[in-house]
Amino acid sequence: MNIPKYKDIRLNLHEFLMDTFYFLIATLALVPLFKRLKLGSMLGYIVAGILIGPMCLGLIDNSKSIVQLAELGITLLLFIVGLELSPARLKQLRKNIILEGGLQMTLTTIIFFFIGVAFGLSYQAAFLVGAALSLSSTAFALSHMAETSQLTLSHGQTSLSILLFQDLLIVPLLAIIPLLATDSSSQQVMSYSGIALKFGLFCSLILLCFFVLKPAISFIKRTQDPEISLASFLFLMIGMAIGMEKIGLSMPMGSFITGAFLANTEIKTSIKSLTLPFKGILMGLFFMTLGINFDFKFIAENLQQVGLLSLGIIATKSIILTAIGRIKNGNFKSGIKVSLLISQAGEFGIVLIGSALHFNIIDTPVNKLVVTSILVTMITAPFLVRMTSLIRNSVKSEEIVPEEILDTSNVVPIKVNSNPETKAA
Repeated sequence: MNIPKYKDIRLNLHEFLMDTFYFLIATLALVPLFKRLKLGSMLGYIVAGILIGPMCLGLIDNSKSIVQLAELGITLLLFIVGLELSPARLKQLRKNIILEGGLQMTLTTIIFFFIGVAFGLSYQAAFLVGAALSLSSTAFALSHMAETSQLTLSHGQTSLSILLFQDLLIVPLLAIIPLLATDSSSQQVMSYSGIALKFGLFCSLILLCFFVLKPAISFIKRTQDPEISLASFLFLMIGMAIGMEKIGLSMPMGSFITGAFLANTEIKTSIKSLTLPFKGILMGLFFMTLGINFDFKFIAENLQQVGLLSLGIIATKSIILTAIGRIKNGNFKSGIKVSLLISQAGEFGIVLIGSALHFNIIDTPVNKLVVTSILVTMITAPFLVRMTSLIRNSVKSEEIVPEEILDTSNVVPIKVNSNPETKAA
């Protein structure tokens, strides 16, 4: 067994601290500026990553420590997404979620599936690419709608329903990726017995979660100690995440399931207050990592492919979303606003494509093209949503969702203005 030398540990710690220092400097310098310009913190983090990454100043060169922290951020993010999917929210919007979200995801996935197959992708790869491109940026869209008081408007409700459906599909999509994996002989990696074994282990973990969570929740509630509460919820989240990884699934899926189990418990509020300082900064770290990996050389060499795919993502989703908004709300203006808000691809699409690459369903060039195109659409998102102010406001939704139900799933909650917008004459 090789034990790391003290000198190596010290050098790794120094590298980690320097990377963290650069990350904090870039955050403090650029994120407030982009917020002041009303372009959103997401774009600020991405630009900050580009600036300190190897393509500009070269202060951070895609170090392993930063990538690991970003992966931790995604794991925590999906825990919070699961925590926010409360039964009250899902019950009140269940019809809209299924109809509007399901229609958007299905149509977008089918279109990009056939495009992928036409360009030579396998059926598995084309399906996952289509599903990834159908997802929007929940972090950006919900934050923008909350800041601009659009959540109680008709187009805001439609956008929210679609985003919730996408959040619900993240875990099933991550779960089926190992089942879609193929080797070089185009034979399934896992036999039927292996699939049955993994499914049994998965169900066992779920049952264990039921039996462990109840006494754990009682213990956390009795302690009333923030340190013990934080350690307890981290134990539950990380334990479930590791369990999922051990049976061949993904760690984020385990954290999502833990959050979903805790969503309807009495300690939900205390857990949210404990995670509040972490979720924004860890999500920002993930976006900054995307900026660090932003490859201008790849874009220059593949400008036509990146441009066409990015434009195709926005155009395809805009057409579908405009039609859904028109059918649901009865006017094209509302549909156009929905398309401007969520026509971009999103962070979970990058996670999905990364997982597909890990299981060798897609190759590195396809991964690079798709991830770069997703990132380009996310960069354009703040500029597209500003165009919504040029369109006459849609009417206030009749299905007003209480403010506590509208608490955004992966951004710092922002109080929604209680003064409703009146219908324009």
